[in-house]
Amino acid sequence: MKSEELALDGIYLAESLIDVIEPRAKALEAKCNPNHFIGMAWIAMPYEASLTEAQAERVFDAFGAWSHAAAA
Repeated sequence: MKSEELALDGIYLAESLIDVIEPRAKALEAKCNPNHFIGMAWIAMPYEASLTEAQAERVFDAFGAWSHAAAA
């Protein structure tokens, strides 16, 4: 698993976050071995905060991210 924290320097509507985050996500994906790459997800928060990997795992688990990755 690879992760990267991105702190944006402005206020964005949820609908425009993909335009800001996608280039960073593509760069992170490029660092992955394509034979091991299954999928990608991101968490956006409306306030300044950091999550530990364990906290992020709980968020992904709550939304069924692991079962989606297995289906991919």
